[in-house]
Amino acid sequence: WLSKVAGTRVHGHLYAPDRVQFAGGATVYNGALSDSAALRDYNPRSFLTNLIWNTRGERQCFQFGPNDNQKIAEFIAGDPNAQISVITGALMTAADLEHFAQSSAYQLKLLSVLLLLMNGLWMRFNEREAASIGGGAAFGRLRLSAVLSATLWLATLLAGCWLQVGG
Repeated sequence: WLSKVAGTRVHGHLYAPDRVQFAGGATVYNGALSDSAALRDYNPRSFLTNLIWNTRGERQCFQFGPNDNQKIAEFIAGDPNAQISVITGALMTAADLEHFAQSSAYQLKLLSVLLLLMNGLWMRFNEREAASIGGGAAFGRLRLSAVLSATLWLATLLAGCWLQVGG
């Protein structure tokens, strides 16, 4: 969808540690660019320059994260023609839904968020009950809900970190 909306060629992580993630899962791209991380890392700047030259007239868009080869970051940040956008959450998922839907880390993160929402509803119910009738049972459930909330937020955070690593 991003390709259609923005009029760009959308790749995955061009600087991923294991291989170049070209659009459409291609192993060789315009100009005989290989998906080999070793070839790309020999000269990351030339790799990107060649990609842009070989696809001139077409805008290129790719993901870049903390696990990617960072040698190119300064070059990209200093390029006056580069447009850098930060996309997170739902937009990132929509950009590569097929990949994320198969990820155990993503499924765990979604489950954690769903459980957080359910716990939030349960917490609101217990707050109202504790405020209206008081009593130790309502406060005990409220305390349990707070501990559960903290645990679920930690699980969500860890699943997000696992997702960045490639889970």
